[in-house]
This record gives sequence, structure tokens and C-alpha cells, in this order.
Amino acid sequence: MRNSGNSHTSPHKAAAMRFVIYHIHPVSARLRILKTTSNQLCFPKQLPPLAELIDQPRAITKVSTHPGAYVLECCNQMDIPEDAVAITKHLRLWVDIPGGPVPVYFLQITTPQPFEIGKATEWMEFADCFCLIPLEREILQALYRWLLE
Repeated sequence: MRNSGNSHTSPHKAAAMRFVIYHIHPVSARLRILKTTSNQLCFPKQLPPLAELIDQPRAITKVSTHPGAYVLECCNQMDIPEDAVAITKHLRLWVDIPGGPVPVYFLQITTPQPFEIGKATEWMEFADCFCLIPLEREILQALYRWLLE
């Protein structure tokens, strides 16, 4: 992420990470994606209106922030057991938002069945993604392409 002169990412910038939470059934390979009841895909904050998907930014410093601590914070906020989620390796997207690019990480629920998460969230089938904004549909398409590879 872009820095304001120093080589460490500020907590404010790192907190701008976004997460997409999904579940794949271990037998049927049924893909479900967690969204808010107001049709927001990214957690913990919605993407702003001017956001767009970009290639990895060139201005990234050699020191990057590991998402682990922010995954734990997100899990705590949403009451997700920490041992029920895993960061998807080798898949990270970048979204340009006002203030600079932020990474989008994918978190897989590792339990055999998805479980209820929070009062304002629900599991969505991949085919039902038309309720999302176009940018979030692009993010889901990238996840689906990666899963098929």
C-alpha cells in the first residue's frame, strides 16, 4: 500500500484491507459467499462508490502488512471462530479507492457446512450475485476463475 514517506504501513491504511468470505462444500463443491443483508460483499467495510479493480500497484513498498492480525480482528467483530477460517493463498486482488489502493483477501470457511454469522449477514449462492454492485461481481468472478484453475 502507498505510504506517506515511511517504510511501515500505518494502522489506518492496513485497516483498509477488505475480505471476501466464502465456503466450498467439501463433497459437492457448492460455492457460497457471505454478504450483508444490504448486499455488501466486502468486510469489514463496504467499498466506496469510486472504487475500481486494478492490477497490483507499482508503488507498493517492500515491507507489507501481513493480513493475519486483521483477519483475527474481522473474525472477532463478526463472531467467527478463528479456527474456522483460512486465508486463501495465492489469491489477492487490489482495489483503488480514494486515498490509495487496498488489498482484497479471500477467507475460506473451513467447516464442512457454513454456519450463521451475525444478524445482518447471509450466505449467497454464486449464481445470485446480481444483487451486488458490478465491482463486487468482478471480484467474485476472479474468485471463481481462481477456483476453477
